[in-house]
Amino acid sequence: MSKGTAVVLEKYKSSVQDLVAAWIQSNQTETLDPRTLGKVSSSAEDALALAIELANLVEAGTLPVNYRVVTPTGEISNEEFANPAQIPAKVHDSKAREFDTAYSDIIPVYRVS
Repeated sequence: MSKGTAVVLEKYKSSVQDLVAAWIQSNQTETLDPRTLGKVSSSAEDALALAIELANLVEAGTLPVNYRVVTPTGEISNEEFANPAQIPAKVHDSKAREFDTAYSDIIPVYRVS
């Protein structure tokens, strides 16, 4: 980690912890979806610190990360994959409808339990 990154993270560390705690409390889920986690950020600095902290936790092995596919309706698929290369050409949405993943977004989800 660069010195500048460390300074930013230290400055906003309690804010990041507050963001993550608020998100977990409001969503009561086993995974963190960074799309919704970012919405509770109150500033660009908080968003940056949050991204840095998540990356550091993943790198340290304390926050497992998997990947999911965004369905055509904007939901995230239930199926998780260890890395994006493992995502098949077709997966199912929450109503068991198959869809093509070629044009779908892939997002990281962080396991908190």
